[in-house]
Formats: sequence, C-alpha cells, structure tokens
Amino acid sequence: PVAAASIGQVYKAELKDGTEVAVKVQRPDILESIALDLHMARGLAALLKKLTNTDTDLVGLVDEWGAGFVQELDYRREAASGKLFLEAMAARGLDAVTTAE
Repeated sequence: PVAAASIGQVYKAELKDGTEVAVKVQRPDILESIALDLHMARGLAALLKKLTNTDTDLVGLVDEWGAGFVQELDYRREAASGKLFLEAMAARGLDAVTTAE
C-alpha cells in the first residue's frame, strides 16, 4: 500500500490505457469492527452520563459521531462528494484546491 488509514488502504495501480490511479480498499470485516466499537462506546457514554449526572446527551453524541463514521465506509458517496467539492471550488475560482477525481 502507498497509504493506510483506520478503515482502509490505498494502492497505486494502472488502468489498461496507462493512466495511473489510486485504488482505495476497505479492510476486511471493518463494518463489524466499527459496530462493536460503537456499541461499546454507547454503553460507556450511558455509564458516564449516569456517573457525572450531566445534562448532555452523550449517547446521542456517540450515535451522531457513529453515523458519520459509518457513512465514510461508502466510498462511492465519498467519490461523489469529492466531485461536488471540486465543482464548488472551481465555481469560486479556487482551482488550486483539489481532491481525487
């Protein structure tokens, strides 16, 4: 891999026409690992709320954070967001700001 992250790895590849590309691959069984982590975090959040008597919805915070994290597993969505980002930057004349296409 040429890069690694918590949920995947990036490999350098070449298309049949010779174009160099990056291929992002998710780690096997990552959704199950994330689900377990979030389940444990929810339990800890509930316990912390009880122990500290806070008014903050800690379980709700974990749920919101977790929903965003799970959305990062959708690489097609990420690619579509990247395209929209590029279009928005170009519309503002900020062509130097870029992301993967």
